[in-house]
Amino acid sequence: MPDILQIILLLLTGAVGGFMSGLLGVGGGIIFVPVIDYYLQKQGINGHLLVTLILANSLATIVFTGAVGSIKQFKLGNYFPKEITFTALGGIFTSLSVSYLIATTTFYSKSMFNIIFALMLLALIVRMLRNQKE
Repeated sequence: MPDILQIILLLLTGAVGGFMSGLLGVGGGIIFVPVIDYYLQKQGINGHLLVTLILANSLATIVFTGAVGSIKQFKLGNYFPKEITFTALGGIFTSLSVSYLIATTTFYSKSMFNIIFALMLLALIVRMLRNQKE
């Protein structure tokens, strides 16, 4: 059972992630994935269940943000059914395939996941700094 300090820290982390996501245009996953990983491990959750929960959290977030963004674009008249269909089919196939592979095989490695995540974060930081200078 989380104590009040943990709840406050999680709420604060959510606020920081939401602020970064909304103001800077970067995904909140930069903050949320490491925090969720750390918090769930402290609760004794490890291995494939940990990965499944982090992926489920990320996918749930994507569903809500995608729906809000889609409604906004539809209202603005930026609706292109053919392009949307091809992009959606590719995204659905890829996400289901990767989720299935992670859940059913043993190729997943936490250390490799952390390295890949850190590299992606580094690339995002470099891109943000480069765009800021231009």
